[in-house]
Amino acid sequence: WGLFGGHIEPNETPEAAIWRELVEEIGYTPPYLSQVEIDRGADVVRHVFYGSLTVPVETLTLQEGWDCGLLTLQQIQAGAAYSAIAGQTCPIGSAHQAILLRFQQQLSEGRSP
Repeated sequence: WGLFGGHIEPNETPEAAIWRELVEEIGYTPPYLSQVEIDRGADVVRHVFYGSLTVPVETLTLQEGWDCGLLTLQQIQAGAAYSAIAGQTCPIGSAHQAILLRFQQQLSEGRSP
């Protein structure tokens, strides 16, 4: 599990933004992306997509952000994961944790997101 993203540029669709952001942030273009949900917070709207990672995570090039790695369901449920770069366990943002847990619940119920 991982979350990457950014801001939608003026006159850009959420779909175009996620394709652009994945290349900018980790140098990766997935074979497909599907929208999971639109999460509306008090001051932010998150367009959530999912897709397959078809290359080893070690081949991704983190170009933006602090850390890059895969999280287990147990780490997501705990709300924290160890970061080798930070040298400590770091919290997962509560909004991101909730999104991942909802997505996992859909999968466990056999519902296609």
